[in-house]
Amino acid sequence: MSRAGDLIWSDTAGALGFGQVAQLERWLGAFSDAQVADCQPLALAAAAYGLVRGDRNLVEHGTSAALRAAGADGSAELAAEGALLRAMVAEDSVGRMGELAEAACADLPDDSPWQGLGCFEKGVARHLSG
Repeated sequence: MSRAGDLIWSDTAGALGFGQVAQLERWLGAFSDAQVADCQPLALAAAAYGLVRGDRNLVEHGTSAALRAAGADGSAELAAEGALLRAMVAEDSVGRMGELAEAACADLPDDSPWQGLGCFEKGVARHLSG
């Protein structure tokens, strides 16, 4: 399941960027809720799906599950990507959104497909905070 999660997560940004939300939904539908929650990359893919569907609860549930699933062995890059997803729903405040995005971008490689989202979030937070 870990390999499947890695493959799905690695294709999630592209799938969402090209409007293939139904494809992501099919991929995630192959797993039970428990399997998704127990696999960090699958939980992040579910959170990303929630983001494009406008489901704040799914974003928060998915990112929280990803943090739990990661435990001590979690990937810093996956944690940063999860922080970007959580920042998109501005869980606490616009200022917190900018802080999460700034920290996440610092932890992501320059060639990460999620860097663009992080830059967008930082810009939105700056704009909204004046």
